[in-house]
Amino acid sequence: MKTCMRRIGFSWNSRIRRITFSLLFLFSGACAGAEEKGQVMSEFDRLQERLRNTYQEEVADVPVERYLRKIEDTGEFSDLDYNGLEDFREHLRRVVVLARWSANEAEEPPSSAVTALHWWLTEDYLDPNWWWTYIGFPEQISPVTALWGDFLEAEHPAVFRKLIAYHDRVYSYSQTTPRGDGANLADMSYYAMVGAIMARNARRMEQLKERGFERAIRLVGREEPLDGWRLDGTMLAHGPQLHNGTYGRELANSATRALVLLHGTRWELERSALELIEGQMLDAVRHMTYGNWFDYNAVGRALSRPTSASLGIGFIGVIQRLLQMNPDDPEELSRLLARIEGDAVTPENYFAGTRAFPVGEFLSHVRRSYYTSVRLVSERTRRNEVLNNEGRRNRYFGDGIQFTLVHGDEYDNLPAVWDYARLPGLTARQVEDLQPPVTSGEPGRADYAGVLAEGGLGIAAMRLDVDSLTGWKSWFFIEEGVVALASDFRNSDPEDRAGVWTTLNQTRASEPVHGGRGNGASIQWTGEGAKRVAEKPAWFWHRDIGYLVMAGDGDLEVSVVNRTGDWSDVGTFSGEVQADVFTLGIDHGTHPAGGGYAYMVLPAVSAEDTLAALADPVVEVLSRSEAVHAVRHRRSGAIFAAFFGAAELRFGEGRVLRADGPSLVLLREVGDETVATVVDPTYTRTTGSLRLIRSADETSEDSADWIFDFPDGEFTGFSVSHRFRTRN
Repeated sequence: MKTCMRRIGFSWNSRIRRITFSLLFLFSGACAGAEEKGQVMSEFDRLQERLRNTYQEEVADVPVERYLRKIEDTGEFSDLDYNGLEDFREHLRRVVVLARWSANEAEEPPSSAVTALHWWLTEDYLDPNWWWTYIGFPEQISPVTALWGDFLEAEHPAVFRKLIAYHDRVYSYSQTTPRGDGANLADMSYYAMVGAIMARNARRMEQLKERGFERAIRLVGREEPLDGWRLDGTMLAHGPQLHNGTYGRELANSATRALVLLHGTRWELERSALELIEGQMLDAVRHMTYGNWFDYNAVGRALSRPTSASLGIGFIGVIQRLLQMNPDDPEELSRLLARIEGDAVTPENYFAGTRAFPVGEFLSHVRRSYYTSVRLVSERTRRNEVLNNEGRRNRYFGDGIQFTLVHGDEYDNLPAVWDYARLPGLTARQVEDLQPPVTSGEPGRADYAGVLAEGGLGIAAMRLDVDSLTGWKSWFFIEEGVVALASDFRNSDPEDRAGVWTTLNQTRASEPVHGGRGNGASIQWTGEGAKRVAEKPAWFWHRDIGYLVMAGDGDLEVSVVNRTGDWSDVGTFSGEVQADVFTLGIDHGTHPAGGGYAYMVLPAVSAEDTLAALADPVVEVLSRSEAVHAVRHRRSGAIFAAFFGAAELRFGEGRVLRADGPSLVLLREVGDETVATVVDPTYTRTTGSLRLIRSADETSEDSADWIFDFPDGEFTGFSVSHRFRTRN
């Protein structure tokens, strides 16, 4: 009886009403199932208390008196014009501030503040952007519902009913709109749940669990056209766009808040949900962050916001809630949390790992002292979108963009001043119109784009096919850095006058810049300007990253330029940005006839180390043809190859590696075995074969043949490995 009657509220009248209702209910003879009903009531008591604890935070320096004086008898604020979204947002923001203030400082909400809430609910402003009506505003109003719900139900039942109806409408919308999946579904389900808890609606809670959270917190099948997490760890949203740092963050936030809130109740989510989110943190987020920087390849249009340099902060609450829920690997989660909170990689919290994301066509290579990644695009995926007036220069974002960080601030604020035709790793025509032609992200045109990771090594390769420009590009990831190769660049438009550039990097600048030519002669310059170098090989060094350019058509150009831009140039925010920008690139001219390059990026090295690497390379380029790109890592002997069709690679003393079709191949010697790891970069092959001839005599027993099945279904594009014992 005491449990049934217990209720935390803002007024004595609220408690009296609850007790009286309970007594009348029992007296009426409706005692069947009283134990179960008592349990439900007890669960709602706990849930309401948890909600209040979630939202009952102190608000410092609140101009309460000023806000209250501005509320007119109608409930409007006299200093707002109510011309659109911003005024209605501000109105609700003030009500939320008053709710949080009154929860800490007053016995009950001020009557004028309740009138202001009632006016807002009655006016029911619907913004042209659906997100505000069904996610943005519900997020804002949820603290009011949690903190004032009891009082409103007892003293202002009409306002309470409107408030709950607002949350119910969010749930209904989530079930009937194509937007009801992934992060959007999780967000809407959480804000609908706030209303269901305060209304003590057990049926709606069951619906939210089954049709909301369980639908959102799962792995989405490869063929399902829905937003959500995929088997490889990528978060795809708005079609096949990589969005781990944005929609993935929102899904994880709402999901973990629901996990914590519902824990120990009949609506508790399955432990598999906790395990899935924990897996996302360890198998995706820690492979996409460096300090609190979240890889720009995986944040979509959010890179055009002033907060873009620290989007990883959005995962702090997620990890804290996971740790609160007793995860399977708390040590690694704690290390990830320390890296993000401290915005630093230290000997105590560092992480190293190379991971391929074949569904998202992305590969990250994280070492003790640096981070680098590359993102590809094919007919299966899309470049970054332009949406809600954000991402207005994303035309080429996805075409082999490679980021490299040592200090962690290399790209801070640069999205406001970048030359988006010279993004790091990009080969593109130098055009002025960089607006994406498709709002939801333009798909690639080629079927060849693959990623492979094994044993801390990696391969990525793609068919470049954008505008009138085509070619082959590949990246090979080793302990020391990344080797990048390209071949067969061609511009099919004879009338095109836009030059073609490959950009090795475009990053924040600091003096000095060192460089030199193949003879080892060193030059150094400071200040603003550009220099062109025709001879190759050549080397450059800037901010602890070395660059070796071994081969390629066209001149090299290195520049340090002070640029000024504004966030309004690329998105909806404003604020001027001024930065010195270092750019290193290769000018291929207007009509490269089969051109390309070979270069290496060496992170976390000195200028002296870079010069030494030029004299004694850590890799040997084996092939840079139209048929195959390949390198050999001298220290380990590993062979990296990207076959663009059936072809053979000759290397060493009479050795030959033959592939019967498009393949990414990594050969490693592990003990007395040779391990071949293979990926089909076209995602279309069912079987394949490799032949490794280890001597000039092709009939020798010292050779090996592999016939293997490529993974299919949900595992299409994943790697497969084979071993054979090395003969003496």
